[in-house]
Amino acid sequence: MARTCCPLYTIKCDVVRFKPSKSQKKVIRKFVNYILNDKRPGTGMSDTMGEEEMGDQVVVGERGEVDKGMQVEKELGLTNLEGLERLNEIEKDIEENTAIAPTLDENCDKSEEDAKPVMEKAKHLAARPVGPPKGMDPTKPRQGKAKLARREKWEKKVKEGKVDPKMKEKQEKTVEELLELTNTPNPAHTFTKRLVKADEADPDFISSFSESLLVYQKYQLSVHGDKEDKCTDKQFRRFLCSSPLQAEGGLGSFHMQYLVDGRIVAVGVIDILPRCVSSVYLYYDPAFHFLSLGTMTSLMEICLVRELATTTHPSITSYYLGFYIHNCVKMRYKGRYSPSFLCCPETYTWHPLVSCVPFLDLAPYSRLDRDMASMDRERPGNIMGVGVLYCRQATTYQMYKELVEEEGEERDSDRGEVEEYSMLVGDRLAKRMLLYRPA
Repeated sequence: MARTCCPLYTIKCDVVRFKPSKSQKKVIRKFVNYILNDKRPGTGMSDTMGEEEMGDQVVVGERGEVDKGMQVEKELGLTNLEGLERLNEIEKDIEENTAIAPTLDENCDKSEEDAKPVMEKAKHLAARPVGPPKGMDPTKPRQGKAKLARREKWEKKVKEGKVDPKMKEKQEKTVEELLELTNTPNPAHTFTKRLVKADEADPDFISSFSESLLVYQKYQLSVHGDKEDKCTDKQFRRFLCSSPLQAEGGLGSFHMQYLVDGRIVAVGVIDILPRCVSSVYLYYDPAFHFLSLGTMTSLMEICLVRELATTTHPSITSYYLGFYIHNCVKMRYKGRYSPSFLCCPETYTWHPLVSCVPFLDLAPYSRLDRDMASMDRERPGNIMGVGVLYCRQATTYQMYKELVEEEGEERDSDRGEVEEYSMLVGDRLAKRMLLYRPA
């Protein structure tokens, strides 16, 4: 890690203490509003008339911003542009109907009699003196931000004993409460989730494979710009379907499929492990990019971890988001799921992200554990017990060395490789696994 330009730090979120941020709540409300009312973000219009979203920013109002939204959809290969085109026509009609009084020039068709009142009014306004701005009225109290005023009002009530300070925490809704969709009798769309084993012998996996593959191909072609020959059936199976994990007891590799009106719109590939759920990959239908499905599916996977922790797997309390790269702007979103922790690359201990950021701002690679006396608990002491696979037989490194010496060979380079291997996997796993050695 110290030698690479972009060190990768394993990151996890403690879902038991997770609280959605303001921006994440906004994404949830946008999603719920679309499912219940068929309203796209930033507008009261239905799906065929709404503005588009760019990341977390909603495109509204300005003509140039709307054009930018249309351009993004065209680049993504989307055809559902009727809404924005209709919006253009509506705004043009409004501009024409609400035009200011016509300008008096040589091309004006109005008579001089009709134009006189307008000219006189213009002269009157031009001659009218404009005084300097008076600014804020000193006799009135200074007006601050509404959010600050609410906070001061709340703190005042707490000091006076009129409210319980813990009441505010109780009032905050969880992700599960914000995602409640069952209270509305006739939603505009139906939303369902389906957890499918990443197993080609599983009936649900087989029945949904073709549709899931099509969503994957759309995503790779539109979002990542891949070529068609890179998004084949074979490549998809090798990349996201073939897993070394054995599915037993509710653990293993799964595809979490998200469906709107019975149609797969996104698939989250996850590994459910004894102590965590690990997010592997996400792909979605580009036609639904306005729903911020990256953030939305991560929040739903956090809900899955909580559900497992309170039901069948109480030991699963963490949500792993893969690797965090501090000097890569596109990867910093992983730190928004708070509280997040990074793994120290030297002691393999967990540390709050907020305490790690100052060190990572100074240098891409940093020892996150500030206790210099601390060491890796799994640091190997003696590599002679490391498991080795040699000539199709399981043995130890010590036995392997003896066999090689008997054959009259010297393999000094082996020792360095075995030491590095045992350092990476830890002493306990190095003795349980087998390191392949060529004959």
